[in-house]
Formats: sequence, C-alpha cells, structure tokens
Amino acid sequence: KVKNTLNFFSECAAKVRASSNITAIGITGSAGKTSLKELLGQSLKKIHKTSYSKNSYNNKYGVPISLFNINKNDKFGVFEIGMDRKGEIDHLSKIIKPNIGLITNVSYAHSKNFKNLFGIAKAKSEIIDNILEDGSIVLNADDKFYDYFKSKALNRKLKIISFSKKNK
Repeated sequence: KVKNTLNFFSECAAKVRASSNITAIGITGSAGKTSLKELLGQSLKKIHKTSYSKNSYNNKYGVPISLFNINKNDKFGVFEIGMDRKGEIDHLSKIIKPNIGLITNVSYAHSKNFKNLFGIAKAKSEIIDNILEDGSIVLNADDKFYDYFKSKALNRKLKIISFSKKNK
C-alpha cells in the first residue's frame, strides 16, 4: 500500500512538472549538491522567479514535494537528486525531466551499496539519460569519471559544459 501511495505521489509530481514552463536544473553528485542548489537557487531568484527546496529534499519523498512547490510564474526550478542505490537517480530524474543536469563529483559516499567507485559513477550518470532533448549537462572536468560522463552525454547529443580547477 505504501508503494502504491508513493507511486501515485511521484506520478502527480511528474504531472506538475509537465504542466510547468520552468527550466529545470537537476543536481546530483557525491558531495556538494545542497550547497550548489542553494547557491543556484538564491542567485537565480535575484533575476527570475525560481523554485528550490529550502531543505535537502533529494529523495523519493523530497523531490515530489519540491515539484509540488513550483509556482505558475517560476522561470527556473533547481532540484537536488540524491541516491543510496542504483536506479534512484533514474527514477527521480524521470520525474524532474531536467533541461540541465549537473554532476558535481563521484566519491565513496554510499559505497556500502556498490561494488566499486565505477558503480557509483554509473548510478550518478543515470541523470544523463533523463535530460530533455537539446538539454545540457554540466560536468566536473577534474572528476575521475569525466570522460565516461562526457561520452554518455555525447551519445545523447547533449550540450556539455565543464568546469575545472586543474584542467582546461
């Protein structure tokens, strides 16, 4: 019964997103999601109406709540997407349907549910599969899995924007 309620909750949230005109930004990664969501949300709010959760609402309950808080006049929505296991980012990013995705980094957070770091990277890359057509992905060029993420994004014909402290 709880699973059916959760599915209904997710379906309703997906309908809210589909009926909105926001540019959705989905943020995932092993660290820095909440800080980046706050930075982007507060910055964008200064120039356009923007929706973003005030808390770290990044799971199967929090993402739908964040979507329910979209206002009709919002231009942007900034959403944090967390995970504990494979498939969670896929599920949540299918609900959000981001125009822009962002992967901050990959580290051993949640490693208890994965065989190795590459398993975590593959789970983080699930966001790439759900970015809308003609969308963009922002990638950390200093991350060990940058080339993996870039290749997957190129296969989807996404625009790639990278940032780095060490690499050009």
